[in-house]
Amino acid sequence: MITSYTPNGARRFLLSMLTRPSFHTHVRPFLRERNMSALPLLTKPVGDGV
Repeated sequence: MITSYTPNGARRFLLSMLTRPSFHTHVRPFLRERNMSALPLLTKPVGDGV
């Protein structure tokens, strides 16, 4: 038996995820207005060894 672990059901949870501000719709425009950019979380090391 598959059960839903969301208190209000899966449909309501998915709808709330679609209506919630996301990084791309909220943060990136904010950064762009201030001539800033988001930095990647994972990067390659820069140096002599590679």
